[in-house]
Amino acid sequence: MPRQNRKKEILSTLLKILAYSRGSHVSTAQLALEIGISEAALYRHYPSKMKIYESLLRQEEENLLQEITKSNADEIHSDVTARCRRTILIFFRYLEANPGLANLLISNDLNKSEDKISRRAHRIFRRLEGVLKEHYFEKRLSTSSQPESFADVRIEFLIRMIKGYLLDFADSNFKAKPSERIAIDWFLIERIISQDRGEKDDPRQCQAQ
Repeated sequence: MPRQNRKKEILSTLLKILAYSRGSHVSTAQLALEIGISEAALYRHYPSKMKIYESLLRQEEENLLQEITKSNADEIHSDVTARCRRTILIFFRYLEANPGLANLLISNDLNKSEDKISRRAHRIFRRLEGVLKEHYFEKRLSTSSQPESFADVRIEFLIRMIKGYLLDFADSNFKAKPSERIAIDWFLIERIISQDRGEKDDPRQCQAQ
């Protein structure tokens, strides 16, 4: 098998194993066995287990952000709450289709480790936070009576809430889909997003996409 194809197979296999493993640690022996190669062959493609995880997270971060960017291009004229909702839904649906990634993200978030894998996993949440802030501030009205720090607190709260949905998703063995749950809870979330804005966005634009 060509080297590049084998590297992709290693990452896709790791993602598959993570979907049914407890926690986020998969041994190189287990990974090599699943692929049908030796550990020595595995290390010819990646110099360490850390590099395999880093490569997986880098790949999935870019894929996920591309999905969000593509979706937001179609929502450019929507109000801030609709765009935030769409971004969160895309995030959840991507993880529902890739439960191994959801497991990896939530496990590393709970462990609070400072190793490279955890920092890389945390970076995905930081980039999601950045997209949500961009939605908020690009249409934030100058007449708002509260400082930007209030908006930062609300966006951070959204991230914490998103992590909570993902934890429930993992605890349910990936059956309790966060995209379905957030559709039910959105009327409360919308109030959090719009609470410190100068005026209400048109509610007719905030219906389910």
